[in-house]
Amino acid sequence: MQGSLSTPIPSGFSIRSSPVPRASTLDELLFPITDGDVIHLFDRDRQKYVLYPYAEGKWSAEPPVVGAGESFWVAQSQTGELDRS
Repeated sequence: MQGSLSTPIPSGFSIRSSPVPRASTLDELLFPITDGDVIHLFDRDRQKYVLYPYAEGKWSAEPPVVGAGESFWVAQSQTGELDRS
């Protein structure tokens, strides 16, 4: 048990990672995402970033999967907080 974890997510462009050491989708992590936000994940095989826009209450494709220890870029329209209990 790790207790309660809280990670601030500022508005604008920032780099973040999962506060827990396991692979999961951002939905499973309860990541605070709103319309107009975009997640940028680096694809090691293709050596480029893949964008995951969020609009009209859903992802443009499948929710992004973040590996254990993997970071990702967030272009967020408003501040948020990633809380894990």
